[in-house]
Amino acid sequence: MNARITDAILDLVREERARQNVKWRRAPGEWFDPEALKLAVLIEEVGEVGIELQPGGTNEQLKAELVQVAAVAVAWAEMLS
Repeated sequence: MNARITDAILDLVREERARQNVKWRRAPGEWFDPEALKLAVLIEEVGEVGIELQPGGTNEQLKAELVQVAAVAVAWAEMLS
């Protein structure tokens, strides 16, 4: 593990969480939708990862999609805390 790379990726996840909060007009920890909707959002993001794994996908876009998956998972975990 390279701590510098990990820190940089976690910074991207934090930035994506902030964008999500603005996009969905939510404060951190205010994702009150049903669990099934949370799962649907997470699966949709994972699906976008799958698209980037297809021919023509780029590593940069793949990383962006993985960051979005992580950010959605973090948002859900925040609601469980």
